[in-house]
Order: sequence, then C-alpha cells, then structure tokens
Amino acid sequence: MDNADGSMLNKYTGHENKQYRIQSHLDSEDAFILSGSEDGSIFIWDMLTASVQRNLRHHRHVVTSVSFHPRGLDRLVSASADGTVLLWAGASANQAQS
Repeated sequence: MDNADGSMLNKYTGHENKQYRIQSHLDSEDAFILSGSEDGSIFIWDMLTASVQRNLRHHRHVVTSVSFHPRGLDRLVSASADGTVLLWAGASANQAQS
C-alpha cells in the first residue's frame, strides 16, 4: 500500500490463503517478501516487481509463520500446522526458481 494515499502498489500471488492466518515477513532491506501458504509452500517475492523468486516446499500442511534471518537472505525459519519448525539454509531470495 502506498504510504501517502493508501493505493495498492503491487499484488503478490501464487500462495494459498483462504482459511488460516498466515504471517508474512519483509527482509531487512525491504527487497523481498516471505510468506507461507496453505499448500505447505513458502513463497519469496521481489517486493518491487511482485515476481516469485523462490517457491520452497517441504511442509505437509499450512505454513503459518516464516521469518528471514536478520543477517542474510539465504537463511530462514518456517513453522507449520503439521507440527514442524524448519531452519532453511541456502534458500536465497536472490536465486530465481520456477
């Protein structure tokens, strides 16, 4: 949302979010957005272009919470309704993946 007038600047798509509250997170430089999905995926979008940079999948259920490591984009943590918390290394947002 635009700070000045409240208009929508970008729409980030690809993830599922119909039933659960899913937390999203910005990286420390406000360049990437990280979010979970109800299909067990984790999405990383470029904030300016809204393009999916990475789609990570390992959870069996809704990914409800995600966070970048404060010192780099190649590490993150995710928590799922399947009862798991995963630490990711090498999941760089700078590497586009289809």
